[in-house]
Amino acid sequence: MYSQFRKRFDEYTAEWMTISPVYHAIENHLNIDNRVFLGEPVAGIEKGAIAEPIELVYQGNHTELGDMWDKELNSTINEPDGVYFLTQFTTWKRLSILKRLHAAKFVAFVRKMVPPLLKDILQRKGTQFWKDQAGARVTHFLNKYMGSDVEALNVLDDFSVNVEFDDVASELNVYINMRPVRVIERINVYIIVE
Repeated sequence: MYSQFRKRFDEYTAEWMTISPVYHAIENHLNIDNRVFLGEPVAGIEKGAIAEPIELVYQGNHTELGDMWDKELNSTINEPDGVYFLTQFTTWKRLSILKRLHAAKFVAFVRKMVPPLLKDILQRKGTQFWKDQAGARVTHFLNKYMGSDVEALNVLDDFSVNVEFDDVASELNVYINMRPVRVIERINVYIIVE
């Protein structure tokens, strides 16, 4: 959920109009997904930046912004370095990695991409060979997103694939257990003077 409506100058009517923050959020997500990869967090001064001139309807002070972050609202901050989204929370439950949009988008991507990899296994015998085929295909697919030389493709810290055949229902069940890479959301600097 994105907070803080903003005023944006409409060059066609030569007037300022109030728009939803989702307008800029979608634009940033699509740009980063296209330029980097959908597993990339879209927040912070570089990837969450809003390039066009805007005026926040509600800016909030540090305490009020902290309250919004505690409620897991994606806020926009305006500072001398620029205007940008500071966080990338989803409306998923707390204490889950799916609370972070970069992980939720990757899980949705895997959910979309894996079934076509296994489509030709339909109507095959439920033998170990075909279970192994399914496991190997999914493992090969997910390996591209772990330990890659391309930084943008490093989305997973770990994963496992387990394939079971249910001979009563004649179903091949593929279980994917994954641990997406976490994001640096805070930097603490401690200075000790003796």
